[in-house]
Amino acid sequence: MISTATNTVVGTIPVGRFPVGVAFTPNGAFAYVVNQNSNDVSVVNTATRTVMATVAVGTNPWGVAVTPNGAFAYVTNQTTNDVSVISRRHQRRRSYHSGGSNPLGLAITPDGAFAYITNYLSNNVSVISTATNTVVKTIAVQTYPIAVAMTPNGVLRLCGE
Repeated sequence: MISTATNTVVGTIPVGRFPVGVAFTPNGAFAYVVNQNSNDVSVVNTATRTVMATVAVGTNPWGVAVTPNGAFAYVTNQTTNDVSVISRRHQRRRSYHSGGSNPLGLAITPDGAFAYITNYLSNNVSVISTATNTVVKTIAVQTYPIAVAMTPNGVLRLCGE
């Protein structure tokens, strides 16, 4: 952890192997840390700086995003080509097909209605309804989309090779 006030390291929190992504609940109370080589997500209580749960996900997890209400964390799993949805309330997960091959990045709309998943090897983006956790649309994009971000007004931005 780095203090932005002093630009110094103020602590470390041990998590799983090869942490590659992190997302916070809107109130900042919890952080979801994706651990690629241990195929799990560490749920960190930011007030106590402790791991309060470790949730198994698919193989080679990469991206993570939290819904605007903080109720769910979505995690992309590269090798199993699925998306794990972790319930904050129960710290359990369910997995759903990503709609493509090698899902990496994801972003959730400001209203929480949809998750957008970049599928690196399929050259597309899957639109997943968060109400049903099903793919409702697939959008062809540039070659090898990697990262995606959502602006506060709902404009999607992609990054690829």
